[in-house]
Amino acid sequence: MNILQLCLKIPDNEKKHFVRLIDKGRTDTFKFIVMDLVGNSIDNIQRRSHHKRFSMATCINLGLQTLEGISDLHALGYLHRDIKPQNFTVGLREKSETIFLLDFGIARRYTEKGSKAIRLPREIVRFLGTVRFASRNCHRSREQCRRDDLESWMYMVLEFTDCSALPWCRTVDRKVVCTQKEKLFSGTYTKHIASLPEEFRRVLHYINELGYQSTPDYEYISNLLKRGAARSNVDLTEKFDWIKSADESEVRIFSPTFHCKSAVLGFCTSKSKSRLQG
Repeated sequence: MNILQLCLKIPDNEKKHFVRLIDKGRTDTFKFIVMDLVGNSIDNIQRRSHHKRFSMATCINLGLQTLEGISDLHALGYLHRDIKPQNFTVGLREKSETIFLLDFGIARRYTEKGSKAIRLPREIVRFLGTVRFASRNCHRSREQCRRDDLESWMYMVLEFTDCSALPWCRTVDRKVVCTQKEKLFSGTYTKHIASLPEEFRRVLHYINELGYQSTPDYEYISNLLKRGAARSNVDLTEKFDWIKSADESEVRIFSPTFHCKSAVLGFCTSKSKSRLQG
């Protein structure tokens, strides 16, 4: 909520990947927020797509837009800490080619309030987020920083290329998953990841070199992806796969069937929870 409220005070070009907060309030039963309506999550779209993978043009364009959203969030002084395809969604109508970042439930300020100074790391931090996309620091119960959001982002981008691209995609044991992530960053690549443009591996290396206090060079990462696209003859002016191949049946799948311009989310208050449970 704080993040969406902060977005009301910044220029439009710095918040294009955040949904617009329209209203908020509470009743005796619920707290609620009203925000712009958006479409399906990237995860949902990928699972319904052909072979559960995107074209390289869509993968890289998704990578560029989601990276920009994360960069804008970091500029506000916050970490997301749960970057994954489920938390990015497509816009509707005139914003159908814009990707939005959602769910700031475990976001945390990484700067001191009213300052750009980085907060001191806590000694032990409980595991938060999603095992599949969590950073190695999250697995190690260490304080997260901007690098950790980028690490999770890179796992997500790799998965855009194929739903089973991550070697740990079907593993639930957190220790095993962390070990496999360490192998990835040490240069042990699967056949699929090794087949991707070299720039993907350069991004992995760059992220791995960042420290707790480091300010990531988002433009450098973006340029690496664009360079990989150019070397691989990937046309980044192409529309997203789901837009390019859309027919009437797909439109019904990917778009809400009702005509509404905003969404209302309700959250039970403690009083209403007791009523519901009683």
